[in-house]
Amino acid sequence: TEALGRSGWLSPTAAFFFTLAIIVFVLVYATLDLVVAVFTITIKGRTFGLGPWLKQPRSEWIHCQENVVAECLSCVISILEDGFKMFDAPTTPRGAVPEEEPREFFCPSGDCSVVLKIEHRINPNKMKEYHEWMYKIDKVSARHARGLINVRKSDIIHEKLFDEETGDSNSSKDGRLHIICLTFESIDALNEWMASSKRRKLVTELKPLLAEPDIMKVQKDRVLPDAFTDLLIRQGQGIPTLQPKKWKVWWLTLLGLFFTLLWTGAVLPYYFEQWNLDEAHQQLQGFVAVFIATFLNSYVMTPLLLFLFSNWVRRGEAESETREPWRTLNDGFESLWAKALLTVALYGGFVIAWAVRASAAA
Repeated sequence: TEALGRSGWLSPTAAFFFTLAIIVFVLVYATLDLVVAVFTITIKGRTFGLGPWLKQPRSEWIHCQENVVAECLSCVISILEDGFKMFDAPTTPRGAVPEEEPREFFCPSGDCSVVLKIEHRINPNKMKEYHEWMYKIDKVSARHARGLINVRKSDIIHEKLFDEETGDSNSSKDGRLHIICLTFESIDALNEWMASSKRRKLVTELKPLLAEPDIMKVQKDRVLPDAFTDLLIRQGQGIPTLQPKKWKVWWLTLLGLFFTLLWTGAVLPYYFEQWNLDEAHQQLQGFVAVFIATFLNSYVMTPLLLFLFSNWVRRGEAESETREPWRTLNDGFESLWAKALLTVALYGGFVIAWAVRASAAA
């Protein structure tokens, strides 16, 4: 930045913007992918490291307790995981779900709903208890299931239980089939309901009423983009199948970091003086400044930019490019060696510049 500023071609602010653009480009296109690949290993079929950690589902243990401390802690964790709700995408209005065959756990874009289809095969001798149970879970879900848009139920019909191993209907085991479709505004809202302690308690009460246990599966695998691309998913929406184009991620990330760093650079010196950090070690000041800037960029500036430009960032199914260099600009480098080369070139240059500056100062 200092070298660009001294050249006379760029103002200090423009030189800072140009330098930041280079750093963010290398981070988005190379370094972050490289770090995840290097720190992810597979041993005997099990994967460990950054990859599984970034892919793991949201914290579920906060839903297993029902007390004041757990509720307060869950609010804090919810903000840390999902951000501030004022930046959330608008929810789908109730009753606006199209009457079509449910699409279970599939979301081609970030703004579609997700449907959980449940099949209960009820013990004919437990019909009264089952209706009482349905009344209780309807009441609980209406009150506590965040993001629940619509509930559809079939009539309870008589059915012979089907033996999957033999392929025959078991005439000795009759059941009453009841199909329920719950429509949630996103996969995250569905997973939160699945992990709810209130739902688990009611599911435990349901088991003795069924002639055959029900089985539910949730899709967990998804493409793992770099950290900045993951940030550019509109709050309140599920992860889309198609990730945003890399150059759009680079541009919005650059704008977010630029305005955040300009603000912190202008404001933090005053607060350092108020917090008695103005005479502290430079590394401590740098740590505090980076922490505040990262928090503001992740939880305020990036969500604000997505609130304004979410339609522009969202990638359509027909937006694919196979010609170079447009494919690389949209999807990034495929080769880890190319990512390693870019990373070494950037940070190696930083090390050389630091060493030259240190020797000149000595």
